[in-house]
Amino acid sequence: MKKIIEIKILFLALLFSFGACDVLDQVPESDLDDSNFWQNQEDAQSALTGVYNSLQGIVKNSAFTDFVDFRADVVVVPSEYGWSVSNDETIRNNQISPTDRVATAWASYYLAIGRVNNVISHVKKMEISDEAEKNRILGESYFLRGLFYFYLVRDWGDNPIITEPYVKIDETALVKRNPEKEVYTQIITDLNEAISLLPEPAAISKTEHIRATKYAAKSLLCNVYLERAYKSYAEQTDLDMAAKEALDVIQCKKYQLVNGVDYEKIFSQKYSSESIFEVDFDYTVNATNSFVNTFYPRAFTKVKAYGGGGLRIPSKRITEEYESGDLRASANFQIVPLGGGYFDEEFEGMPYANKYPGTIVTEGVQRQSDSNFIIYRLSDVMLMRAEALVKSGKDIPEAISLLNTVRNRAGLPNTTVSNNDLFKAIQKERLYELCYEGKRWYDLVRTGLLLEMRPEFAQMNPDRIYYPIPQDEIDRNPNLLPQNPTY
Repeated sequence: MKKIIEIKILFLALLFSFGACDVLDQVPESDLDDSNFWQNQEDAQSALTGVYNSLQGIVKNSAFTDFVDFRADVVVVPSEYGWSVSNDETIRNNQISPTDRVATAWASYYLAIGRVNNVISHVKKMEISDEAEKNRILGESYFLRGLFYFYLVRDWGDNPIITEPYVKIDETALVKRNPEKEVYTQIITDLNEAISLLPEPAAISKTEHIRATKYAAKSLLCNVYLERAYKSYAEQTDLDMAAKEALDVIQCKKYQLVNGVDYEKIFSQKYSSESIFEVDFDYTVNATNSFVNTFYPRAFTKVKAYGGGGLRIPSKRITEEYESGDLRASANFQIVPLGGGYFDEEFEGMPYANKYPGTIVTEGVQRQSDSNFIIYRLSDVMLMRAEALVKSGKDIPEAISLLNTVRNRAGLPNTTVSNNDLFKAIQKERLYELCYEGKRWYDLVRTGLLLEMRPEFAQMNPDRIYYPIPQDEIDRNPNLLPQNPTY
């Protein structure tokens, strides 16, 4: 039988390069075939773990937080406010080129898709005695493929749709890009399949926070319908479908908002009652990310850097515009105190994002960068439903109620805005509820508020919404042309 080669769209130089901690590395990828793998349920689960490892790797490299939010209005580089820490402003100023590091993220998504395609293709044919477990593995796989393509279509627009493993490398691998309309259709197909296969969780344990569930798939599907509803090719029912999927999540009663005074624990303690799907990190097994380095200032001295790198700091929209009494403010940002202490003196007075503190261990109070990254939580879904209701003009009272529920949890009174201002009020609430969670850029682009919230973007290639297709990928496969506009 022909070997099944891990798909890697034209990123052939990395065809067999996988993370050292991945379970599939126990056998060289080029040697895996039906004679020594894909034999039982354990093999299927190990392969699925490899897909989750890919997701963890993408998050680890800040593709969700650093790349995405940096073009929005929630973080800036320290030099904008007088701290000479980092001058990496190409993404911030929308000066990305086809040879920049965003290429790493594009390739990583397709590496992950290649893995998930192998899982789906093989597990479908496997005889697994536990049918429920087989369905769960397939359901999680369809969810993950939908998730990967959702980031691809929002970040690069038209993308190749690959749903089967390649069995050989030849000219048939030189795929073309599919229109983004078709990518959305594929995502919705995958997510509906995931929902049909994933079981109803009896309770939400740690496992159900970090592995896909039926409600994680519904949360993602809500987001997909909401995004597509603003496109020229939107389906008439998109807003209604977004509202429906969100309602299913809200009414399942599996998730509950944490108390307002405990808001910061959503991020510092992991697996909260409102977390629907999060990516797990744990420094004790060398599973760490870059969040402390990105968001926390350096601690103590330069030679004993137990804090971070202070590469991104909160914008003034975050540090100066929270409403008085908002319980989220102190959890979302802090100011380095004057007079020395934990952080280096050169950082005194500097604000820093406080959502990803990492685990503090006794070794010199060193921060281990292992905060989990939450992709969906209940308040996000509630605000997406509120947006869909307002955008469609249906059930405005419920939209207001959802908005007020999120506000009241934050210690704020009910909104007093008029119905005409309700849409922007929901977007403002999403800003202060979800900042640094990789949501803001997509919110601004989707709703058309980008230039209003970040007017300087008008001078920065404002039509450059998508990233470029990496130049080295185009060099290998000219079928990926034309390049995205403005590059």
